[in-house]
Amino acid sequence: MTQVRFLILDPDPAMQQVCAALVAHGHPGVIANAPEDAIRAASRNEADVLVVCPELFGLDLTAFVRALRMAPETALTPII
Repeated sequence: MTQVRFLILDPDPAMQQVCAALVAHGHPGVIANAPEDAIRAASRNEADVLVVCPELFGLDLTAFVRALRMAPETALTPII
């Protein structure tokens, strides 16, 4: 069975600890500390799904999703 690679965009230390614990148990994942980092990582196909916490960044979620949807390599990547 193929494991789903996740990317978490959340600067909250508690969420980053959850991600680190998942990685420590063999689940492939990446933590992004800024929206630009998340877009770059997603563009390099480092994740099958993105988990985003927009209110912590004051993120313009519409612009963020648009940037991902416009690139062929991330156009179909699920965003939670």
